[in-house]
Amino acid sequence: MKLATVLAHNEKFLCSSYVPMMSKEFFTLIISLVLITTFPIFAFHLCCNTK
Repeated sequence: MKLATVLAHNEKFLCSSYVPMMSKEFFTLIISLVLITTFPIFAFHLCCNTK
């Protein structure tokens, strides 16, 4: 419920200041997704290499 409110607020905010904030939000999203996907793999490889 809180997440939906935040998303709706962000949508309005992004629409009001379209170009700069959109790219910033998108960039942050991409960075976080990359970190979330690559970190477990990196940690797994690190653990395997130390053994």
